[in-house]
Amino acid sequence: LEHPFIDQWQNMSGFRRKLNDWKIWFYNKWTSPGSGGSGLWRKHLVNIQGNFGESIFAFFQFTRWLMMLNCIMALFYGLLIFAHVWQFPFAEYEATQYLDMALGNEFEESWWFYGAYKPNYSGSAISFNVAFTWIAVSVASALVSVVAVLQVLLNAGVQDDDEYI
Repeated sequence: LEHPFIDQWQNMSGFRRKLNDWKIWFYNKWTSPGSGGSGLWRKHLVNIQGNFGESIFAFFQFTRWLMMLNCIMALFYGLLIFAHVWQFPFAEYEATQYLDMALGNEFEESWWFYGAYKPNYSGSAISFNVAFTWIAVSVASALVSVVAVLQVLLNAGVQDDDEYI
């Protein structure tokens, strides 16, 4: 008895086979029972739970959750910074000024401070409202944080089998 998908899989190119296999592997890994949607540090957390108990396990589980939330927030702000970098006039500055910007010596033009972010750049291909974008990213990150916290609080105690969450 052959699998119904085997003929279709055999007709795929090598790259498509690898891509399909990776997609199936990732889907199975992501939705495996007890993974809680994230397999990050799963084996290590189970080890910690076995050696040190439930309370220490809960602390590290919470730490993992906060790290994932911070990564999502970094993506929001990273997209905003990327939009500025895309429009930044690199040809107007010398190499020594870039070194000063990276070291923070030129506070007005440094990307570490808000002084480098102009409301618009002349001659750029893309135009967007910088003030609105900052506000939208801030509101979006606050909403995602609140929704994530509420989701965790509302689901607390619902699952009896939360050994690997």
